[in-house]
Amino acid sequence: MANKKAAEASAIRASQIALTAKAELDKTILAANKAGNNATEATAAANTATTEANTRKDANSARKADEAGRKAKMAATAALQLAEETARKASLAEMAGDEALEAATRVSGDIAKRAEDAGYAAKESAKSGFKVAEETRKKATLADEAGDAAIHASMSIIQDLINRAEQVGIDAKRSAEDFAKISRSQAEAMMRDAQMKAAAEVEKARRAAEDAGAKAESIANAAKLAAEEAMSKAQEALVKAVIKRLTSWEWISILVIINLSIVFAAVLLATAFGALI
Repeated sequence: MANKKAAEASAIRASQIALTAKAELDKTILAANKAGNNATEATAAANTATTEANTRKDANSARKADEAGRKAKMAATAALQLAEETARKASLAEMAGDEALEAATRVSGDIAKRAEDAGYAAKESAKSGFKVAEETRKKATLADEAGDAAIHASMSIIQDLINRAEQVGIDAKRSAEDFAKISRSQAEAMMRDAQMKAAAEVEKARRAAEDAGAKAESIANAAKLAAEEAMSKAQEALVKAVIKRLTSWEWISILVIINLSIVFAAVLLATAFGALI
């Protein structure tokens, strides 16, 4: 009698354990299915983002690919964790089911029937759990791979943009250096031309002064000094402009100074001749 009661108590306890294991497994299966579906959706989104990034190859598509890739890998991690949890609980349910079935063989009647039902139910859930765990693992793997591909596409585009930016910088530097060389050459040529023109104007003023006499000579000397001063200022402006790597507006300013110096000298000469007449 005591052994019978002990066997019945053991069967009842085994039934409860089996049913509890089944219930826990069933909840985990639902969570795993949801995580697997999320992983599948994330995989599709990552694949789409990868395709778009590889097609457009711009910063916006790279950003979207990176986001989709990270989401896919997060979904993969969550799905894999639930897959492992499902497999673990499926093993527990299977063992609980076996124990319930074993306990059912040592009793009879309603207790045996309940233990047997609980045992089969737990083992059936365990079978489903193993299947879901395997499917979820596969979905997690696909999501992880899709995430890697999306992130790789994003990094590739970003690296390409960085390389292009660096090349633009290198080209700009070379252009600036070439421009500086050209500007220096042009500046020197302009300086020589300005010197020649100024010297010619001074010589004209000197000759005019010699021909016109003492009065004209004093006026021509004034013209000479003014022209030389204007030429000196033009040279100084040119040198400073070369050092600063001339801009187009600076070139215009220098040309204006040169022209004004020549015009100024010519005006003084005209005034001198007018005074003589």
